Amino acid sequence: MAFDTFRQIIRNSETCGNRRRFEFRETDKSSKLSKVVVMGFQTDDSVKFSFDGKKGLSPYLSQFGDHLKACDYVLLAKIDDQNYLIFIEMKSESINKNRISKQFMSSICFMDYCSSILKRFYDSDLLEKCQKRFVVFYKSPPLPKTTTLLRRTAIGHTHNLPDNPMFVAYTKPMRIKQIL
Repeated sequence: MAFDTFRQIIRNSETCGNRRRFEFRETDKSSKLSKVVVMGFQTDDSVKFSFDGKKGLSPYLSQFGDHLKACDYVLLAKIDDQNYLIFIEMKSESINKNRISKQFMSSICFMDYCSSILKRFYDSDLLEKCQKRFVVFYKSPPLPKTTTLLRRTAIGHTHNLPDNPMFVAYTKPMRIKQIL
């Protein structure tokens, strides 16, 4: 019920349907990382929407400043009885951690607004109970055939703050639990 309400207030939101996976696409045609596939979702309790390609988060705010630069996607998913709000940014080459952090913070502000709508108009605390995760997918350079892959994150690192996201060198479809 709460996920349905969230889908109603977000324009152009998508569910994963019977596929139990999401495709995240970069709208910039020159991007080297054009698509990311994440699998392993529960059908009815997963919703994604995109900020990518949007001019601004609100027509009422000044069009200047870092508060208007959102991440590419926000994903709301229920995994093993826990709700997650996952903020996703896709990068091809240059990774500016400060800029990415500001994009994530701006997206949090938008989601705080959505949470307020759910609470005040629908008596739902769905977003307040979510654990937040921040993930940056980037295009991995080709690896030599004899290279050993290193761990993406340190043990115990939960990437639950916008200035400390998980960086994932994307090469092939992955499971949602890998980025939680």
